[in-house]
Amino acid sequence: MEKSKKRHSKAQTFFMLLFIPFVAVVILVFAIFTILGINVTDSISRAGASIPGIGQYFETEETMAIEEMEKRIIQLEHENETYASTNEHLEQQLADRDETISMLEEEVQDNRDSESESEEIDETEERTDLQEVVKTIEGMTASKAADILTNVEEDEAVLYLRLMRTSERSEILARMDPEAAASIVSLMSN
Repeated sequence: MEKSKKRHSKAQTFFMLLFIPFVAVVILVFAIFTILGINVTDSISRAGASIPGIGQYFETEETMAIEEMEKRIIQLEHENETYASTNEHLEQQLADRDETISMLEEEVQDNRDSESESEEIDETEERTDLQEVVKTIEGMTASKAADILTNVEEDEAVLYLRLMRTSERSEILARMDPEAAASIVSLMSN
């Protein structure tokens, strides 16, 4: 038992006399260099990295910078893929909307064409109806036609008289009240 106490006491002695003072000196030197602005950890990392066999366990600033750059590259590649897929999706939506716009423009053009055709038909029918009215008035006696044109709106009377032959028009105007005839002639000249 005494041997174990001696051994134990030799280990304790080594620990107390050499190890603890060594650690205290290292901490003190580290603190002084840090206060003086010398980067001790970087120097130790570089020195440790240059030792063959254990150098792989030390990280230098260059190694850390390279790892950070690699992480950033991976992150940027991921963002690039995300933006590319979003861009493709938006381009597809744009193409769909362009197609929809084209279809709607065609519909509008078709509607305009059909409207213009129906307007032409309406105008043709109106002209035909108007010409029939004018022929009817021309077929009447001048005094009866004058009475009828006196009772319609002046603009309408002007329209009918413009479509008549000159000889019929002059006979009807001659049979009308002079003031009404003057007003209609005035409107016809404008």
